[in-house]
Amino acid sequence: MFSLTTTGLPIVLMLLQGDPITFGLEVPVATFSHLFVCQIVVLLVHIGYRNMKIWRNWEDGLRATVLRPLGLLEAPLWKEVIGIGALGFASSVYVLVFVRDQNAGTLQITGSILDKFVQGLIPLAYAPFLLLLPLTPGQSRQSFIWRLGFVILYTLPILFLALAANTRTLAFLGVATIGIGLFLMVLSGDIRLDLKKNCLPGLILLPVALLVAGDIAIAMRAARDQRTDISALDEAKETLKLLTVKRDELKNPRNEMLGGNDDSEAWYVTSPLFSRVVCAQFQDRALAVGLDINDEEKKALRRVEKEHVLEALPNPLLKLLGDSRIGVVDEGFDKNEVNVGGCSIGGYMVYLGGASRSHGPQTVVMDEHGDLLGDVFATGGFIGDGFAAYGWSYLLIFGASAFVLFLFCDSLYSPASIGESEGCSHEASFAMVGLINGFTVATVLSAEGMADFIWFIVRQPLQMLLTYCFVFWVIRFLTQTLFGKPTRCRATRPSLCNDATLARRGD
Repeated sequence: MFSLTTTGLPIVLMLLQGDPITFGLEVPVATFSHLFVCQIVVLLVHIGYRNMKIWRNWEDGLRATVLRPLGLLEAPLWKEVIGIGALGFASSVYVLVFVRDQNAGTLQITGSILDKFVQGLIPLAYAPFLLLLPLTPGQSRQSFIWRLGFVILYTLPILFLALAANTRTLAFLGVATIGIGLFLMVLSGDIRLDLKKNCLPGLILLPVALLVAGDIAIAMRAARDQRTDISALDEAKETLKLLTVKRDELKNPRNEMLGGNDDSEAWYVTSPLFSRVVCAQFQDRALAVGLDINDEEKKALRRVEKEHVLEALPNPLLKLLGDSRIGVVDEGFDKNEVNVGGCSIGGYMVYLGGASRSHGPQTVVMDEHGDLLGDVFATGGFIGDGFAAYGWSYLLIFGASAFVLFLFCDSLYSPASIGESEGCSHEASFAMVGLINGFTVATVLSAEGMADFIWFIVRQPLQMLLTYCFVFWVIRFLTQTLFGKPTRCRATRPSLCNDATLARRGD
């Protein structure tokens, strides 16, 4: 995904747009040089990783001793998938509506452990979208039309929630989840697509889907400016009005984006649908700003980076590290204080004095809550932040993140054999936890700041596994209590459940 969003898509989209790949970029040579070096680092890490047997053994041991006993490789039944999605949706409503309104439109949570835990449940809201893929045993009893109808109905409250939060990622994350899962299963051979039955209908419906998605993207973009002044519910209502009775008000934002005059995102790729998908322009602006700050400002940037990293640690550990005999953390450090993890790292570089070369000095101020106000949009990119704070050493952190990403993802993949056994297990080739968090995992290497990479190394994989494990077994207990324990087939070795075996032995 990193290569796709930074170089692959720009080549294709800028060609279709009729502009050179350097159009609108401030330091294009430096930007693509950094991106090229980063891709070489990813390639070298992958080559080294795949050729070291110790990591294959480590993955096998992790699956055998941790993931499989905890049920993390098991595909949940369709009732369990719906239950997981319902819990994720309820958590999303709490975080994106109630907490957002309490924080005056800010989605950042730096509160209690419970709030952090609930925030970690948000990706689970997209689990029901995976019902369209042949992952769960119970799907053999439900027709594809039933599953498609359910997913379409479920999309409506998800879309309304995305409008309320004014976050386009949430609006299209369900489609992205299905797409990533489908790509992985086709790549592994678990699914074989038929051109006439599968691809042709999709190609026919694609223009309509892109047209609707483009309108939604523009409406959410037009309603963004007032999201800190009104409630989440009013934000959703206003966006729906723009899509229905106030469609004339979409003309100006659409023309600005298509004309490349939208300075917050569409000055490079001008398509309303793809302007946020491509990351090259954000990395370019961040690098331009990072190259403009002096040594003292770089020192302040490293301090804020440290605060962002420490925010990932629990308070008891912070107190231990703050002991005078250890001295890793300043005594009295509180991650809930002003400006600790609560600001965009790209915006902070502008706040320190960095300037975009094409726009000159920009005005960014910090209020009493630690929030940055002013020209802070579209300024984040790990290349600018990393190179400004650490020089070329930022590639070490980037490479370490790529290594952990490969190790984590490969551990969640367990190719199963159907022909070796007459039995049937309920273990999927791709662990559900990985597919649900597929978009998060796919975009790890396109982070905004270096602290995000360290967050991923230190916390995210473990958090994903523990959160999903807890929710999975809670939902399984509840569904079995309410609906009874289903009769499930057994197998002596892992294998994919096919329709013929399920028909003989039942769900």
